[in-house]
Amino acid sequence: MDDEDMYVQERACEIFGFHQYVPARDKLRTIAETGMHNGKLAAKRALEKIRAKTKERKV
Repeated sequence: MDDEDMYVQERACEIFGFHQYVPARDKLRTIAETGMHNGKLAAKRALEKIRAKTKERKV
């Protein structure tokens, strides 16, 4: 996710979101705030998927 290519950053975020990989939350938050455009959007989507999984577990 630290790659300078915005497409690589975007794809890494998409993969973490698809697998709902909770340990990546902090890094995804950082990218959502300071990443490149594609990475920011992908990180926000990944965080939404992870939040949905977390809510699902609580119910």
